[in-house]
Formats: sequence, C-alpha cells, structure tokens
Amino acid sequence: MKTKTMLALLGAIVMLTSCEELFGDDDLKPDGSNPSLVINTPSTNQTVNASQGLRINITGTDKDNITDIAFSVKGSEDEADLVKFSKFHDKRVVEFDTTVMLSDVKPGVYSLVIDAVDKRTNRTQREVMITVK
Repeated sequence: MKTKTMLALLGAIVMLTSCEELFGDDDLKPDGSNPSLVINTPSTNQTVNASQGLRINITGTDKDNITDIAFSVKGSEDEADLVKFSKFHDKRVVEFDTTVMLSDVKPGVYSLVIDAVDKRTNRTQREVMITVK
C-alpha cells in the first residue's frame, strides 16, 4: 500500500514540476497590455492657485493589477521634480484622489506626469500641462 502511495506521489510531483505554466518564469514578463490610465483632474492647461493646491484624480485599470503609480510635477528639464510621490497598489482598478500643496512653487507652467506600472512591468505614462498662479 505504501509503495502505491509513494509511486502516485512521485508521479504527481513529476507531472506538476514539468508543467511550465505553473512554475515557469514567463508569468511576470511584459505582455504588451499596458495599464489604462485616465487623468480626471486636472484638465489640460488648467490654471491652479498655488495656495489652494493641485487636485489630482486618476483612474487606472489593468488585467494584471496595477502595482505602482508614480506622480511628479516638473518644471523645465533642468529642474528637479518639484513634487514627487508614489502609491503602491495591487488592484485591477485603482481610483486615486488627492490634493497636493504647491505653496512653495513659483508661478509658471509645469507638467504633471503620472506613470502606472502593472505586475508584468508594462508601463503607461500620461502628462498634463498646468499653470500655477
């Protein structure tokens, strides 16, 4: 009886370990299906008052779950990011709504860049120009 159980167990182990779909390394390679990312707020070329802050509202979706969303407010190419933060999720649908204070930001034209990455490292980046007054 023990011999049959051992043979059955050995057979199951051989079958499962030879199945590449269960144990293959290809599970997390990029598959070309980039996350969908919609910037609900701010709108393109929106003017914001620095003292009131910048409201950011986004919706992201992906079949492989969005794992990271990075936000940055940039001036010219020579400047460091004025605002930069990330939010880590592991969801198919991500809704994010926040207000970022811009009290130390000088009046001018800036870009809000949002970068979403899914579990397979597929990436989508969106950019919106804003004017701070």
